[in-house]
Amino acid sequence: MEGSIGILAALAAAGSWALASVLFKGLSEENDAVALTYAKAAVCTLILLGIVLVFRIPFPGWKETVLLVSSGIVGILIGDICFFKALQHLTPQALIVLMVCGQVLTAILALIVLRENVAAPVWIGLALVLAGLYGMMMPGP
Repeated sequence: MEGSIGILAALAAAGSWALASVLFKGLSEENDAVALTYAKAAVCTLILLGIVLVFRIPFPGWKETVLLVSSGIVGILIGDICFFKALQHLTPQALIVLMVCGQVLTAILALIVLRENVAAPVWIGLALVLAGLYGMMMPGP
């Protein structure tokens, strides 16, 4: 049962990324990448603040807060600016293929850097994703 929840969550995440890529494509053609990033950050901050207040989540310590903010600056601020800039120059389909490559690279780096133990099904999944990417990049008939 737990596996099926994970699979559904992964499919929902993939679907939301695909939908977001299509929706943000139109916005990125009409707006600056930095402005879109600030707007997205403001909306996300309000949503997260609401969640913290509703569920009374305790404030983390200062060290954790500094690490979280630093991670957000690198991962979200810079990443989103690059994402929105890429949307201005790529099709949503090409961007999704590149994003999936990033996920595969993350998994491979986790193996190397973090010395993650990986079960055979994970290797099979990575191989299937890479095969799918290869199929997507091949020219059509």
